[in-house]
Amino acid sequence: MLEFTPSEAQALIERHREELHRFLVRRIACADTANDLLQDIFLRLINLHSAEPIGNPRAFAYRIAANLAIDHLRKQRETDDIDADEYTQLPDDTAGPERIVFGRQQLELCEQALEELSPLCLKIFTMSRFEGYSHKQIAEELNISVSWVEKNIILALKQCKKALSDA
Repeated sequence: MLEFTPSEAQALIERHREELHRFLVRRIACADTANDLLQDIFLRLINLHSAEPIGNPRAFAYRIAANLAIDHLRKQRETDDIDADEYTQLPDDTAGPERIVFGRQQLELCEQALEELSPLCLKIFTMSRFEGYSHKQIAEELNISVSWVEKNIILALKQCKKALSDA
């Protein structure tokens, strides 16, 4: 069974704190809330009990961050749209065990597919999807054209889609 100790979880977050924070700020547009969500990532990591090992802890932390950002935005939108009485009557839509296992399997298939990419293609995809860089920023950083950035991102997405459809 895989579990993160508090010190392991803290070390993982500290190693990637700045990039996770940038990623969250780009998603939710609030630095203070991003700091709160970093704490939530820590809590999720130390409360994790998984029978399957996590191949890429950094990617796993990003997945948690993305899910937390989505949850935060949903809650924000819901509270803007309904009053308190309606909010207490909403169904619980947390993922069940089957959905969690299925999601982990899909994530693993995508990770394996991405490992088959060239180092440059993987770098471009990582900068775009996990670090929140724009296509223009990636092109400038890697000294390549925006068109080349877009083609490599499409290639990476097709690789993931193929891996998922073959499963």
